[in-house]
Amino acid sequence: MQSHHQKKITAIVIVLLAGTFSVPAYANLSLEQAEAIAMKHDPVVSKLIAESRSLVAKSVADGQWKDPRLKLGLTAIPLDSFDLNQENMTQQQIGIQQAFPRGNSLELKQAQTRSKAEQMDRKTDLERQTIRRDVRLAYLDVVYQKQAYEIVSKSKTFLKQLVEIAKFRYASGKEKKQLVLEASLMHSRMEDRLLKITDMEKKARAKLSKWVGNEAAFGEINSDFPEFADLSDRDLMLSTLSKHPMIRLAEAKIKTRNLGVQLAKEEYKPAWMADATYGRRLDNNMGNPRADLLSVMVSLDLPLFTKNRQDRVHNARRIDVEAAQHERDDRLRMLETQLDMNHVNLKWTQDRIKLFSFKLMPEALIYTQTTMTGYQSGVTDLTAVVRAHLTELTVRLDRLKLQHTERTTQAKLLYLTGEQ
Repeated sequence: MQSHHQKKITAIVIVLLAGTFSVPAYANLSLEQAEAIAMKHDPVVSKLIAESRSLVAKSVADGQWKDPRLKLGLTAIPLDSFDLNQENMTQQQIGIQQAFPRGNSLELKQAQTRSKAEQMDRKTDLERQTIRRDVRLAYLDVVYQKQAYEIVSKSKTFLKQLVEIAKFRYASGKEKKQLVLEASLMHSRMEDRLLKITDMEKKARAKLSKWVGNEAAFGEINSDFPEFADLSDRDLMLSTLSKHPMIRLAEAKIKTRNLGVQLAKEEYKPAWMADATYGRRLDNNMGNPRADLLSVMVSLDLPLFTKNRQDRVHNARRIDVEAAQHERDDRLRMLETQLDMNHVNLKWTQDRIKLFSFKLMPEALIYTQTTMTGYQSGVTDLTAVVRAHLTELTVRLDRLKLQHTERTTQAKLLYLTGEQ
């Protein structure tokens, strides 16, 4: 018959070998909910939307003629008497002046303002895309720390129960005091590791709170990594980069500056002004009426000397367009570089995850189980069990880090492909 100590040791071993590393799942704040909260309450998005609406309203005003001018006055007043009836030339005048824009400058100015509103819309799209990426990265950091905590917490429990086994064996003279202390030290180090992970999780939640608020960020969050779309086709992703909000913003800027070039060309055309004035004359000294007068005039400016004004402005606007085109090309090249780097990193990470899942993890599990069984049978010592368990722990944490890297890389690729 087994002694009481042997039965207790056997029971603890069975518990230790029966899936120590399962991670519970929580059904609270999901990634989709976090993204929705961030989109709804982000002040930058609200600001950009307001600026776009402001520019749309301004574009209507930019397409209108200037208000007409009303003229009131007296002309040809005799200075010797200031008698308005003395001279035939004296008039009481009322008139209207209306300025007309150069060529199609009004239509072009209106289109330019609308193009600026489109830039605000593209900035809004880019801000939303950036928020989605940053929320995902912060959320994934929290999930990673939560899973790491669960893994290390299970390891701590394992070592605690292992220490109990060692103490039982020491009490029966089957274990060395030094090995019991070594196992106890490893158990204490797990406590320190948990404190560090807790600190990292709090920092990750604080980062997430920027978008979802403290209540949601520090509440319960799903412990499982979210699944993202398959992003293995590099050529397909490259073909979508031209639709990225950053590129569309750059193209909207090019459009605005091209309209600026067309507007500069209109400066070579004359601006017109029409003037209609009614002049009323009072009766003469004899009481005889005088004929009232009507004056109609048209004036225009003559852009004859264009070298230092119109030509300079036109050239400057063309250079602005070239700069915007270079900016667009540079941003596209930057996105292509980021896509290539992240795509290579994703493939490398997924290959390593397969190695860990199908080779290293099973081998680490078998190693732990074999040494634990050998320890129960007295074939191996306590140091071998601790070493085997710590190896398994390292493999589990390394695989978790790779899974975290895989998800963060996918989030970055989804940002680059212009996901809406």
